Amino acid sequence: MNRRVHRGAVFLCFVALLVGLVVSESWGQAPEPGNPLPEIKVPTANRSTVSDLKPFSRNSDRNIAAGNNGDVRANPQSPTSDVQQVSADTRTGDSALPQISGRIYEPARIMAVVADQYILAGDLLPQADIMIWSMMQTMKPDELEDLKQNRERYRQMAIRSMIGQTVQSKMLFVSFLRTLDVEQRAHTADIINDKGREAFEEVLLKIYQTIQTASRREFNRLQQSEPQMTSLAQLMVKFNAPTMAELDKVLHRFNTNIDKQIVYFSELSFGKQNLFQTVDLEREISHLELLDYYYEHLEDYDYEAKARWQQMTVRFSQFENKQQAYSAIANMGNKVLLGADFAAVAKEQSQESKAINGGIHDWTEKGNLASTQIDEALFSLPVNQMSPIIEDTRGFHIIRVLDRTSAGRYTFVEKQDEIKADLKNQIRTDAIAKFMEKLEKEIPHSSILDQPRVANQSP
Repeated sequence: MNRRVHRGAVFLCFVALLVGLVVSESWGQAPEPGNPLPEIKVPTANRSTVSDLKPFSRNSDRNIAAGNNGDVRANPQSPTSDVQQVSADTRTGDSALPQISGRIYEPARIMAVVADQYILAGDLLPQADIMIWSMMQTMKPDELEDLKQNRERYRQMAIRSMIGQTVQSKMLFVSFLRTLDVEQRAHTADIINDKGREAFEEVLLKIYQTIQTASRREFNRLQQSEPQMTSLAQLMVKFNAPTMAELDKVLHRFNTNIDKQIVYFSELSFGKQNLFQTVDLEREISHLELLDYYYEHLEDYDYEAKARWQQMTVRFSQFENKQQAYSAIANMGNKVLLGADFAAVAKEQSQESKAINGGIHDWTEKGNLASTQIDEALFSLPVNQMSPIIEDTRGFHIIRVLDRTSAGRYTFVEKQDEIKADLKNQIRTDAIAKFMEKLEKEIPHSSILDQPRVANQSP
């Protein structure tokens, strides 16, 4: 059903968007153990002005995550170092956002401010490169070629998305800090160094062990729920780095390290913890609400007719002319009519993707085939009757319907559990959205994306 999503996906994806699970590995230096974090007071204005702020110098104490040892230069050994060279007039094609040019590759440049904390380009760049690298591992050849040709555009798109997500993630952490007194805040760094590291290693090693044998479906689920940790686990597998020390060496190639990843993981965990403790996500849903939802979305519970079928195909591209192709498919059909097994003939002579399986196609919904000619025959042909020769733009085909079900509608009883899960997800997403709206009003914040776009001018 087009308008529905898999159970549980809505909530996971929404939380991932809000808390920025694929964004920066750190938003600032972790406070030194024993030094209390400064008291955070809510200003009267709800936004800062980025244009009035000055980037830190290389030697500044607050030059956060500018590179290894504070060096703001790109690491020439980085796996993505070839994409770090960019001209000042690079475009992304997105007119709705301000132009982002080569200046964003200056790690000390301020990209956003949340309360009294800065988000720098150096916080975003390493994770953007890790995210792109992770995407490349699962891409099809044509997709991979497109990325290689437009890698800089992909990189800028990643950074743009990270800015907004990182701001929201940082808001959640600031909101958590405001629940602590000064004495409690003094131990935040200790918790990050101790409990945060322990939790980080536990989660990462578990995911590392899982993805080595995970199915594609399980891997995709992990990417949705834990994108940061899944990307790190991918690095561990790809570079044969099963320990934290070995992973740390790999991360240096991306201008980051384990300590920065732990800070990011810990701050994000604190923010999520406060979110889930503050927001009521488990409201009871009445039976009447379930019924109302079902009848308001009746079309979502319709299903099309489906069929299981066999196919034999000859492609025009494999013959000098149509007559030769027609003779080939007619010969295959005659063999079956004379007693040969349909699957055996298909396996031996058919020129379509399912030939190796005897031409058998699993359940297919009406309207889902690219060939309208085959689709029409599939839902009009009597079951177990071989079709006449069918012609479409690709070639000639003979099909046989093995089984078929009619179109219909799922009952309320059949979908009751699914409806309840969907409603719970909706309640959760609405509650989280309201909480984030409240934070946006209370916590001053701004980013380069708040600035209006000026033609041929970098922000």
